[in-house]
Amino acid sequence: MLTAALIASVYLAGCATRDEVTAAQPQPAASTRAASIAATAPDVHDIATRYASLKLMTKQPIAVSPGLSTLCKSAAVPDVAAQYGPHANGTVRIFMNDLAAGAFAQPGTFPVGSVIVKEKQPSKFGVGGMIKRPPGYDSDHGDWEYFYFEDPAKLDSGKLTSCAQCHERAAKTDYVFGEWAGRGGTK
Repeated sequence: MLTAALIASVYLAGCATRDEVTAAQPQPAASTRAASIAATAPDVHDIATRYASLKLMTKQPIAVSPGLSTLCKSAAVPDVAAQYGPHANGTVRIFMNDLAAGAFAQPGTFPVGSVIVKEKQPSKFGVGGMIKRPPGYDSDHGDWEYFYFEDPAKLDSGKLTSCAQCHERAAKTDYVFGEWAGRGGTK
């Protein structure tokens, strides 16, 4: 009798539709969805639309000079020297996934899957970021993939030369700047 019940339950278990199985599974909370960006192969487009759900590392926006602000831009944007003026100074907010935030707290290399995002404010909105990829992605630049967008639908990503060249100055801290938080790196 027990064997017949076991066989029947195994047989009937395969009769549920995919929607029924999915509905029966617990759905992740918003914080868990944000943590899903911490996977070892985060998708740039997913990050572009959900980066604000990551851990905000800056309690207050950080003031940046016009020169620094204009360094982080899309490769498709022409020279933005015209931005220099009385309202050119802007601020940035820094977001990180749990992997990056944990590594940022201690010196050393960032683990694969780390995501760091810089959101520029207020007038010339733009978002730049970096994702630590597996060894061999771009070993000359710490295996970081860079991205930038002003509109998430128009995203530049990959081995962006302008980003990699700038982050060379922070090679000693795994290509991550952090002087704003009292962590190494070079301005």
